Amino acid sequence: MKKEREEIRKQTVVSYYCDECGKPASNEWGHPYVCSICKRHFCDKHIHHEYEWGGDHADLYCYHCWNIGKKYRDEVEQIRNETDEKIDKKNNEWYQEAIKDLKVNKKLKEHT
Repeated sequence: MKKEREEIRKQTVVSYYCDECGKPASNEWGHPYVCSICKRHFCDKHIHHEYEWGGDHADLYCYHCWNIGKKYRDEVEQIRNETDEKIDKKNNEWYQEAIKDLKVNKKLKEHT
């Protein structure tokens, strides 16, 4: 037996608007631009797009949070550079010791 009936369904549509200017805040995929710090929504004009690409997507920052972060980003960059130098130095020591040990134990042939 077949029965037909008409249903009216309620649908909720969510739209995002820029907290700065009120314009639509969605990107080309329909997702809002959200500041990584304050979590407010922004249009393309009012979001600073990328700082560090460390994963699947760039971090996004509103200009307010981005500008406050200047002194912190500078300090983080300095720490990162110092740390990278230390890591490079330790890795180099490790590699040199491994090669030296192989040469001393005559397990490494000289390549010309």
